[in-house]
Parts: sequence; structure tokens; C-alpha cells
Amino acid sequence: MGGTNDVELQRMDMAACAQLLHWSSRQVRHAVKQGVFAPPAGRDARRRPYWHQHQVYAWAATADPVLHARIPRDRIPLKYWPAAARPAHYLGSEPVPGGMTALGWDTDAGTVWVLWPEVFDAHTSRSGLAEAAKRLSAAAAIVMVGGDYGSDGPSVYGVLPADSEQTYAMSWAPLSQVLGMPMPFWPPGLRSGELLTAWRPGAPPVVDAVVPDLDPVALLRLAVIVDHGCPAQQTLMNLVQIWHHRVAQHAESHLEIIGEWTTPETTVVAATPLAVPAVEREDLAHDIRRAGWLEILARTDALAAACVRQTLRWDGGEDFPFSMVEAIDPATTFGGQWAQRLVPATRSAVFELLDSHREATALLFDPVTDAPVVRTETRGQTKLLAAIPQRLAALSPLAEVILDDPVWVRTDDGTLYPAPQTSPYGPAWGYRGAGPSTLALLVLRLLEDINAAAPGSLTIAVPKGLLELTQRSWAKGTVLTRAQLEAARDGRPYLEPS
Repeated sequence: MGGTNDVELQRMDMAACAQLLHWSSRQVRHAVKQGVFAPPAGRDARRRPYWHQHQVYAWAATADPVLHARIPRDRIPLKYWPAAARPAHYLGSEPVPGGMTALGWDTDAGTVWVLWPEVFDAHTSRSGLAEAAKRLSAAAAIVMVGGDYGSDGPSVYGVLPADSEQTYAMSWAPLSQVLGMPMPFWPPGLRSGELLTAWRPGAPPVVDAVVPDLDPVALLRLAVIVDHGCPAQQTLMNLVQIWHHRVAQHAESHLEIIGEWTTPETTVVAATPLAVPAVEREDLAHDIRRAGWLEILARTDALAAACVRQTLRWDGGEDFPFSMVEAIDPATTFGGQWAQRLVPATRSAVFELLDSHREATALLFDPVTDAPVVRTETRGQTKLLAAIPQRLAALSPLAEVILDDPVWVRTDDGTLYPAPQTSPYGPAWGYRGAGPSTLALLVLRLLEDINAAAPGSLTIAVPKGLLELTQRSWAKGTVLTRAQLEAARDGRPYLEPS
């Protein structure tokens, strides 16, 4: 990562060197003539000297003090600075907006700030470095620790304080060499401002609980409010432990990488995670999780809504009775039939699935499935956004499947349902792919049990005839009867839908 890249190898004439150093061309020509400038990388066809960027920066970082006074360090990437002759003086920490903490060192060459974001992403890298360049005005160098690794340790990204548009990448080891001491390392989940601010050179590693990237506070607050031991409490606590265990494992894996990829001379571990019991979703029975979410989703308080929002970020609401969402046009034949039975609803936590920004013109629910529905207006057109049940609470067997948008299911008692769904790969038809395979597997299950859960994966073999049926390019609105579906499943001939 700290190696030479294509930009650094582009040929630079004296004018380009002057622009890089913020010198005049006359100053560069004078330095070249006096033999104190960086030796040229070569000469072009007209015998004119040229240089590469990395050579000019490396020369500027170690130039004679007289020249160095004219080349401020805030214009030279930190990766070109020479190794420190003595340990730098630690300055402490500074908070930086965006969930970052900057740790500062006073070196003989200038002040160096190292940014630690609590959670690193590409946006953090760009905006965080630019913001730090504005706030840490006296800095000679500003770098940020990234979320991945290079050949010698964590990735490091820098910005020139004198020009926040100029960013660069460097290696971990040169950073510790510039500071003249091992760099402290915090694994993900332990990069809180509190821990970073409390650190001092030479301090032993702190043992602390990790901070999940999903906020568990709402879940914990609701868990102490609901009845002790009820399904809702068990469901909430199960999720919180899963989140903590996952991040603690992640932190441990980063510490293993640090132990393997870095040397004691460049790195010192600043924090280690408290062990968290290994907890999985399946440690809690599915029926308890489902009952727990039915209780939480029915609540009308803001705390329950916050729990739903965090859980949607985790797994999309996999354990909710409704997790997938479909737009249904009430102007269509079957959409209109279904829309006639909708009734007004009051806001509860379940509507976070459909209307977290409070933009719906009406809140509704389907009394047959208890699924939430919202009415929206877009460019004068009314649409219904519906949460789709994962399974049907029907009392009579499957009568027909209707190939429409969405796919519909009708039972023997005449009730119409949106086809149940648990996967983003919803039931579809007319091509070779996940949608028709999902529809074939759903039909296979509903023929046996109308209350069966929709398939969440395609790991079960589907009868060839049923798969061929769903892959055919039927016209929209085609109705496939139970007799036709059973014949396709069994590999028997069936009458073409009328």
C-alpha cells in the first residue's frame, strides 16, 4: 500500500517539480544547478532531466535545513518523512466530528495527528480527512487508520494539511518510525472516543466490552420494561448477545492479524475485548422469536419502533411475521379485490417496515393476515405498499395461484392472499432463475400445507414438471388451478390455462 504507484512514476519536468513543492521554477533551476536538488530519474529524448514524484517528495523531506524552511512539512506526505531520532512527545487527543478521535504527537519535524474513526468506510475516509484538515490547523501531517490491512499492518490514509484535496495511502510501519515509537492499535468495536482519549504511551492494554455497530440501547431498554421472561424479552436479549458476540469475535480476529502481520517495534495493542458467550439465533426457538416480535411489532411506543429499525439493519426482519414488502396497484383486478378488505390502522412499530419517514397518506392493515399496508401518492398515482406474510393463516387448502404483480394465492374458501415470501427473490415466472425456482418451491409446499412457510433458500430439489411450469412465459393474469399444479408436480399432462 505504501509502494510506488503510477502517479508517482509519471515524469515531471522542472515546472512540475516547482508546482509540487510550491516553489518557483527559478528556485528549482537554481537548486538543480547547485547540485542540491534530487538527482533526476533520467533524461528525455532532448536530454532534459525529469523526476518522479516520490523522488522529489523524499528529497524534500530530508533536504538541507535551509531549503527545508522553504518546504513546509504540511505539503509533504508523511510516508516520505525520515525516521525519528527519538520518541515523539504525545499531545493527547482531540475529538473530530463524524465519530472520530485524533491522537497527536509532537515530532522534531512537526505535529502529527492520527485519526481513529469508530467505524471506517469510504465516506469516512474522504470527509473525515477533509474535516480534520480544517480543524487541526497546526498539523504538519494528518493520517487516518483504515479498516483493512496492508503487508505490514493496518491500512493508513493521509491528507496534506496544506491542501485537503491531496490524499494518499501509506504503510503502517513508516508511521511508527516517524513517531519513534510503536503505534497503539485498537481493534474494531473498541475504537470509542472514551478508550482512545484515556490512552497514554506505555499503558497496558485495557480490557473492555465491545461496542456493536448496531445500537443495542433501545433493545436493552425495552427488555427491562416488558414482562420478565416473556417471548419479547427473550427475543431482544438474544439479539443483543448475538450482536456483541459477533463484534467481539471480529475484534479478536483483528488482534490475531496484528499479531501475525506486525512486529513489536511497530505496534502495541491498546485494548482487548471482554469475552462474550457464543450465542446464535437458533439458541432461541423460532416460535418464541416469532411470538416475541408479534408483541413488539404491536406496540405503539417510540422505543419499540427504534428496536424494529435496528433489527431491520441487522437482517431485514428475518424473524418478523412480515419481512418483505411489495407495491400493489389497487387499480388492477386482483389488487383491487384485495384492497377492498383493508381497514384503517393506528401507527404501531410494525409500520417502521413501510413508513419509517412518516410519508404515507394513510395507514391500513389487512384483517385477514394482520399485515400492515400504507397508501402513498406518487405523481398523482395511488399505490399500496404492503408487508407480505411469511406464511398464511388460512383455514382451507390451496385452490389456485395467480400469476400477476405480485403473485397471488387463492384458497378453497375464496380468500385471496399475496403469495407468502421470506426472501428478496420473490416468486416470479417466465424465465430461468431464482424467481421461478422460488415460486415452484412455494407451490410444492402450499400443495402439502397451506400454512407452510415461504422458502428462504433454494436448497431443496423441485419436481422437474413444476419448475418447467413456472419457467414458462405465461401471460400476466394467468390462473393456475390446483389440478394443473398437482399434475405438473407429478409429471402428468395438464390442460392449458384458459
